[in-house]
Amino acid sequence: MIFVCFALAAAAATAGCADPGRIDRVRAEAGNSAAGADDTDSADENRAATATVNGAVAAAVSADGGGNSDGDGDSNSEDDSDFGATPRATVAALPAALAPASEEILLREPEGDALALLAPLSGESAALGEALVDAVALAVADHAGGDGAALTLAVIDTGATPDSAARAAEEALAAGAGLVLGPLFADAAEAAGRVLTPRGVSLLSFSNDSRVSRQGVFILGQTPQSQLAAVIQHALDSGLRDFAIFAPRTPLGFLARDALRAYRDEGSLRILGEGFYPAGSLVPDEEVRDFLRSSLDYEALILPASGQALQGVVNAFAFHDPFIDEVQILGLTALGDEVLRGEPALHGAWFSAPGEGSRRQFVLRFERIMGYRPPVVASLAYDAAAIAILLHRGGGGAPWSVAALTRGQGFLGTGGLFRLRRDGISQRSLAIYELTSDGVRERAAAPGRFAVPGFSEPDAAN
Repeated sequence: MIFVCFALAAAAATAGCADPGRIDRVRAEAGNSAAGADDTDSADENRAATATVNGAVAAAVSADGGGNSDGDGDSNSEDDSDFGATPRATVAALPAALAPASEEILLREPEGDALALLAPLSGESAALGEALVDAVALAVADHAGGDGAALTLAVIDTGATPDSAARAAEEALAAGAGLVLGPLFADAAEAAGRVLTPRGVSLLSFSNDSRVSRQGVFILGQTPQSQLAAVIQHALDSGLRDFAIFAPRTPLGFLARDALRAYRDEGSLRILGEGFYPAGSLVPDEEVRDFLRSSLDYEALILPASGQALQGVVNAFAFHDPFIDEVQILGLTALGDEVLRGEPALHGAWFSAPGEGSRRQFVLRFERIMGYRPPVVASLAYDAAAIAILLHRGGGGAPWSVAALTRGQGFLGTGGLFRLRRDGISQRSLAIYELTSDGVRERAAAPGRFAVPGFSEPDAAN
């Protein structure tokens, strides 16, 4: 187990988020005791392990009981308010079939009050693991502050297999974890979840594979369902009602089909064509011809593919369908890849993606402080740590309960507004973009507030 603890002294915690030396101090002071920390013997024991950890960080952050956990915008730091306040706008509802299947929550509340980060600090993904640790350290520096009960964060190596991830989860429980950040990969998250959720401990995984999500196993990655929900809703708002889908025979393709059918089943649209082609096929000419023969006059065509696969599909449509220019193409976030901008048949296509502003700011600041450009997943680790810290600072008897984590108004993170659903899916407020010959242009900004049936809404005064 890789497990260390360090503390942020109350004075350092108010030093300001923009100071590049802040993270250096966070790392250099590994093992120092926080103001108000009770378990000094444990801290002394863990201090001895610090030298054995190459770049791994853990923290004890103070909880002042006055943080902004409810979105009221009255926090005592700028970064706190970034995570709490939500502007007034509306995010359209997902179809009922995509909503949580059950309103039940975990029967047990977590007994521990420590926080654990499960990351691959050994093996082929060790570099990603170190970036996750750096992102959490940055979140600690930004959001930890004040006096009061200490919050201890343990960093534990998940290794490279589901079995080692399960053992890491056991070690997190032994360390007193009441909430777990990570793991990175879906199989590791599934294995860790089997250990943690029977004990009432939730995990905020960095995966985007919705197949492993369930109550208590939250995935922070941007799912295909959320991407499609946003772009389909924009198409509906634009007056389109007749849809078709041409998808690969892959889990992604079937997820896209099911997402579209959910809208059909609640009466929002009609499906006038469904077609599939073999996974890995780069020139599905025969399948495109069959699809065109069996489909009616649809207005919008969903193509859930990326890269060379999408190039091959759209070129086949351009060759076999003389009216493809009259159809509105809808795709995933990957549609914004620069390699696709040279495909004339894709010009005018719509896709959803997080707003660029917040993410860009995070990348620039991470790079300036840490000295390297962060991988995309680092922003998820930052958001997860910030959620955990701010909920803990907000006080209450169960700051990391499922009810607290799934609050209706959500959180404002590095990629914009998002919230966690009871079924473990992260629902994100996404902007709508159009692919053009010159690049991409924004058609609709990401909504600034959730308003979806089935979730509690914030008070009007918030």
